[in-house]
Amino acid sequence: MSPPLEYIPADSTPAPSHLRWILPGRQAQEAAAFLDDVGVGPRERDAILAGARPDSALNGVVATPALATVASLPASVRQQLYLALDLALLFGVLFQHWTVVGLRGS
Repeated sequence: MSPPLEYIPADSTPAPSHLRWILPGRQAQEAAAFLDDVGVGPRERDAILAGARPDSALNGVVATPALATVASLPASVRQQLYLALDLALLFGVLFQHWTVVGLRGS
């Protein structure tokens, strides 16, 4: 997952044009609802998900939003968004680990 914009130095070269967000265990409609829940507006949500693609290894979605789209979000929305992305990734990894360990232990 890409770092929050507040952690990307303004003089970083080359500046990333797109970010990479991982949403394990979610399909496109669920990813849209996820963004709605953290306060992303419909126009920005659609722009963020425009390049999203399913990832069968994650059983989820990988989104590559433009940096400019994310930068246009209010700081409070970005804060909620990055917290939610961190939790989604953490719980997705834990769930996958539990599933694999649970199957091996059976």
